[in-house]
Amino acid sequence: QLTNLETLLLNGNPHDEHELPIEIAQLSSLELLALSYANLIGALPTQLGGLRNLKQIFLSQNSLTGTIPSEIGLCQSLEVLLMDGNDVNGTIPSELGGLSNLELLYFPQNRLSGNIPTQLGRLTSLRDFVFFSNALSGLIPDEVCKLWDHALITLGALAGDSSCSTSTFGGASCPIIECCRTCAGLIP
Repeated sequence: QLTNLETLLLNGNPHDEHELPIEIAQLSSLELLALSYANLIGALPTQLGGLRNLKQIFLSQNSLTGTIPSEIGLCQSLEVLLMDGNDVNGTIPSELGGLSNLELLYFPQNRLSGNIPTQLGRLTSLRDFVFFSNALSGLIPDEVCKLWDHALITLGALAGDSSCSTSTFGGASCPIIECCRTCAGLIP
């Protein structure tokens, strides 16, 4: 048993593809989960929500699929959530809006779709909110626009939006302050 393990750092694992085991939920003292470039495949286990001490999740540049488990919203100590460069799909869970300590929410280059939940506007500790290169659509909620005062927000162009697009980061990026104030976040 590794119940006292606080850091699991296996970035750049050169081994064969493998799924994140559900047994990771038994690491009840875990604070840092760093498995970027680790050849991970499959969906994230919902059991991650049971890791109440977890402060940082780094799962960048893998081949993760499935949706973002809403149970991650139970990780009340979470400060950093990075999952860029995967194949995660579905919508952004509104439960992430309850992560009051979250400072960095980073999901670019996935296949997320749907609307941005208004609950994300409750992330008052947020410094970086990055979701470019996804298939998000709908309105940019006023609650999220209000985060502009203290957070860097990079959403990318939302589906159907052409008036708020500029070319940066190798793709379309929405200048959020302009979208929120000039375009009022309205997207057909």
